[in-house]
Amino acid sequence: RFDTRRIVEEQFQPSYFTAEQLMQLLDVSRSTINKWMSSGKICGYKMDDSQQGKLYFDKAEIRDAMKKGRLGKHVRSNI
Repeated sequence: RFDTRRIVEEQFQPSYFTAEQLMQLLDVSRSTINKWMSSGKICGYKMDDSQQGKLYFDKAEIRDAMKKGRLGKHVRSNI
């Protein structure tokens, strides 16, 4: 069986974080990530149309948001 989800996850692993990975790296809650997305500070990308589809966050976009101070002064990470 052709497992598209697994292939997509493997392809995007090096360049993207899952929401769970981002929460751990930045030590923030899911609600904080949702607020950042709602306010346009970061973008999350869904790889499929299902309700349970994982959100992915581009590492370069997250680094840029941190560099520009959009995520707050308390957010520090070596990503």
